[in-house]
Amino acid sequence: MASFWTYPNLLSQSVETGAEEVHIPWGNLTSEYTRTTDKSSIVSSNNLYHIARSPKHSLMTKTYFLYASGFRFENLPTTLSGVELRINSNRRGRIMDDTIALLMGDQPLGENKATDEILMTSLYGSPTDTWKADLTIDDINNPNFGVMLRYKSHNKWPHSDPMIINSIELRIY
Repeated sequence: MASFWTYPNLLSQSVETGAEEVHIPWGNLTSEYTRTTDKSSIVSSNNLYHIARSPKHSLMTKTYFLYASGFRFENLPTTLSGVELRINSNRRGRIMDDTIALLMGDQPLGENKATDEILMTSLYGSPTDTWKADLTIDDINNPNFGVMLRYKSHNKWPHSDPMIINSIELRIY
């Protein structure tokens, strides 16, 4: 038995402040729309619409980290056998994964599932893949459990186009 595909209820993005990155929380996705202060990102409670921009808008840089958490799972199994992440996005034909990872708080868990594939809908994990993270159902129910995402310019076709993320969903087996 698997949980239903579930959307996050909390989003935040890292930004550079001098030599370090800090989280800028966007807050709970209960309002209809939330716009970041720099107006580069929009979040809708119905359909996530996030533009991940590169920090310096250079051709070979990576986007800021996007953190999605606060998933409210229903129909969870009693034991964990796998985790699936589904991301629907517009990669503009040349935006690659840099970091696709589970997280607890702001710490990545297990392995990075980033690939070189450029797909509109990307699926990571499987019904039998725990991402090499030692997770329990209690961990999955923790509001600090989530995913961290980061993207980069294609190695062969550099550019500064933004990554547009339409939805982020998790399913637990």
